[in-house]
Amino acid sequence: MLGQFGFCPIIYLRIYFDFAGYSFVAVGIASFLGVKLTVNFLAPYTSQSINEFWRRWHITLSTWFRDYVFLPLMGSNKKWAAFYLFLTFTLSGFWHGAAWNFIIWGAYHGALLLVLRYLGRPFYGLVGNYFPRPQIVSWFLTFASVTLGCLFFMETNSQRLLTKLITILTPSAYSWRNLQAVFGSYSINEISALLLVLALSLFVLLMEHLAVWQGKFEYDLLLSRWLSPILLALTILLAANTPSEFIYFEF
Repeated sequence: MLGQFGFCPIIYLRIYFDFAGYSFVAVGIASFLGVKLTVNFLAPYTSQSINEFWRRWHITLSTWFRDYVFLPLMGSNKKWAAFYLFLTFTLSGFWHGAAWNFIIWGAYHGALLLVLRYLGRPFYGLVGNYFPRPQIVSWFLTFASVTLGCLFFMETNSQRLLTKLITILTPSAYSWRNLQAVFGSYSINEISALLLVLALSLFVLLMEHLAVWQGKFEYDLLLSRWLSPILLALTILLAANTPSEFIYFEF
């Protein structure tokens, strides 16, 4: 059972590179035509909170839901802002597809925002005076929360989704035997390709983190003169032999 969800972080990395990738292709082509498009992603996996994540992920859609769903629903009734925020995120899940997993995914992120707003900030504000929380802890908690939400987004079968969630909370699922069974189902070539892709992906994420820490544009290092030609060469060398449609073309 572990194998069905054990590589969820990899799947979420694929979603990011897939979605952000073709968004950047659109930005690049538009710039050749003299049209300036909004950058739709700003290194979302550098986020240290769910709020920051949604300021960096799919910016155009998040902005649209804010301006045309959340604000009109709330109006001047700010006392119910939390409810309308939760409702807006639930509707954003429904926008991805008329299936329960998407609705749960939207409600999950809406709930995370409310927990952070009403429980997280006061708690860490009080505790932080005595036990400062390192940035890496904030990043890890955010990344783990977003990765868990990957299950709701990718698993369309409600029964399998429930089984996977139960398995995650079962310590015996992480036994050495289960881990061997997961990796034993892959050939040497497949494992080598997986490790190579992971190494390249982590390198790209590291460049994003370094740019953010230095206060630069999130993709400044990746666009540098010494690195961008290398990335272009790798893109050509590692290009798939068969066409692969973008994941988000389904939505």
